[in-house]
Amino acid sequence: MNKTTRVDRREPEVGLVEVVPGLLFPGSGVTVFESHHPSGLTLEVDVVPEDGRLVVDCVRASRGSDGQPVTLVALRQVALKPFLKLAMSNAFVTLAVKEGAALKQALSDEYKGHVFWGLLNVNDRDRLKAQGATDETLRWVALLYRVALALEEPPVKCVAGLGVSLRTASNWVAAARAAGYLTDKEV
Repeated sequence: MNKTTRVDRREPEVGLVEVVPGLLFPGSGVTVFESHHPSGLTLEVDVVPEDGRLVVDCVRASRGSDGQPVTLVALRQVALKPFLKLAMSNAFVTLAVKEGAALKQALSDEYKGHVFWGLLNVNDRDRLKAQGATDETLRWVALLYRVALALEEPPVKCVAGLGVSLRTASNWVAAARAAGYLTDKEV
């Protein structure tokens, strides 16, 4: 059986809200639908923004295509974190790259050639790594750090995903904090 995954806005007429500075998400949340989950179930997971995080609001499980009933054994095989990451396909980045200018990049469902939950393409990641701790890089470091916090991922390790060591990532986080792109409260 072919797995089908789809992400739909719950209420398209509801506007976007800022989950963390630089990241907008549908205010009413999204529903992530997955048929043929490895558990044998068909799942629908509602993800909503709440207090600077993306959280699972509701999980609906139904019989999969094999007709087996929903059981505790099958439910125990369902990890929710991948659904939070899939929900990111409905997020938007607003990031001031240069003084007086803003980059607004819609994210797509396709992650081919993209890193950091679809926020950056591979060429941009490599360019940021090559240019070092510039103003643009530090703004991206701050955004990636905040998004990692919103997804309950280790933020410095996520920043290291730019292709730098954990020590360099930690130094860049400190530099982003010193430049005012992160606050002391964001830990």
